[in-house]
Amino acid sequence: MAIRRRAAKYRRISDDREGRELGVTRQDEDLDLLGERLNLDFVADFVDNDISASTKSQKKRPDYQRMLAGARAGEFEVIAAYTSGRLTRRPREHEDLIDLAVQYGIEFAYVRSPSFDLRTAQGRRIARTLAAQDAGEAEEIAERVQRDTLRRAKAGLWHGGSIAPQGYELVHGEKDRVIGLRLHPTQSALLQEGARRLLAGESLYAICNDWNSRGLTTRDGAHWRSSTLRRALLSPSAIAKRAHKDAPGELFDTDWPALLERDTWDRLHDLLGDPKRKFQAIDGSYAGKRAMGGGVSVCDPCGKKLISQRHSRNGQVRLICHRQATGGCGVVTINYALLESFVLDMLLARLDSPEFHAALATKPTDTTDQERALRDELEQLEVQRKRAGQSFVLGIMTEAEAQQAVREVEERQAKISGELASLVASLVVSEVRSADDARKLWASADVSRRRRFVQSFVTEVRVKPWPEGRCSTLTRRKTESEEEFTERKWEHDRETARLRIDIRWRQ
Repeated sequence: MAIRRRAAKYRRISDDREGRELGVTRQDEDLDLLGERLNLDFVADFVDNDISASTKSQKKRPDYQRMLAGARAGEFEVIAAYTSGRLTRRPREHEDLIDLAVQYGIEFAYVRSPSFDLRTAQGRRIARTLAAQDAGEAEEIAERVQRDTLRRAKAGLWHGGSIAPQGYELVHGEKDRVIGLRLHPTQSALLQEGARRLLAGESLYAICNDWNSRGLTTRDGAHWRSSTLRRALLSPSAIAKRAHKDAPGELFDTDWPALLERDTWDRLHDLLGDPKRKFQAIDGSYAGKRAMGGGVSVCDPCGKKLISQRHSRNGQVRLICHRQATGGCGVVTINYALLESFVLDMLLARLDSPEFHAALATKPTDTTDQERALRDELEQLEVQRKRAGQSFVLGIMTEAEAQQAVREVEERQAKISGELASLVASLVVSEVRSADDARKLWASADVSRRRRFVQSFVTEVRVKPWPEGRCSTLTRRKTESEEEFTERKWEHDRETARLRIDIRWRQ
């Protein structure tokens, strides 16, 4: 009677989009037959489903690592797999298998690959040759797949995945094959609502919180998250385009319907495109529940952004020029409530002024053409900037000439970007025709919408140091009541604010 040896099964499939594990199940049946033929007693079973073992894959294979540890611990003597390529296609990992054979006496058995004794030099040489061929074959397959995906992208075809982008659903053709996309009847309208609300000044967080409170979910039935909404609205598929990593910066036309207009999508990219963007309060900073500074508020002496900080003793929020956080001078500190109240009052007064209404009457109601022209100019300027660098490399320009050309282009880019920001800000300005409109908007708005409102009218709030010779602390007089003292103190603070705060308005 033949001695039965302890063995471990290892099964793996690279791509299991349906999640049915049919590939590893078929491998299991063949490995059972192999075990009967070789008198193997399977004492361990390791499975890595939907994980590639190619040289390009970055995904970890947890069961593969557990199998190696079990082999080193002497839990089994043989490792059985469907082919040698099921174990690994990486020559470096193949050396680990050779170490198992040489140091721990592990043997390898395959259903569809030849088996060699890795404890001999001849066996190791043949195995290494086959491993190199496996790696080369895997890389050639990857290149063919990559070329085909680029071809499909350029042709505007769906990449073949089984999951549609948010706002869409899959269209199936013959044999249930996915052939394209169509708008989801409810999710598409929800995303379009989200785009309008974002451009009107609401935050991602506020919109998602509203949808979740109303019981509205994503296509998969999950709660809405800011990252999910942001990704859906910024995806090229939302404007019926496709992108590909091998063609950076290019967008290819598709045949599925657009969820958003291109101008809307561009505006959303301006608003949400910065990966460092986080939820902030009113004009750009956050401390406690409602703090303003750090956005348009800057230190007048050094020009650094003010950051908000809650006082450790009285809990009040103040804006400070912080030496360590921003590299500022540390000279300016101002009470946040006072600053916000002053800026808001000045803004309301400006909205009631004849000058504002005269300027408003001359503003175009539709800025689409202007925006498109500015974006086109930005693209042309970027081409000029790259051309200047290439001219230096080719010897057409000296280094100094190329640097000067780049500086001139970047200055123009900064100016165009400022004009574009002003046009985008007009989305909020168009809702406000008077101070009464502003008060209503302010009363009903959340923090993010208030921030958007302020930034639509104000480019910068410069705060100066405390005026020299001006009293910083008032005491109550014997002859005045508490109400009189409060009023006098408020007037003193307001007058100080007029001396310290310089508001730069958008034109």
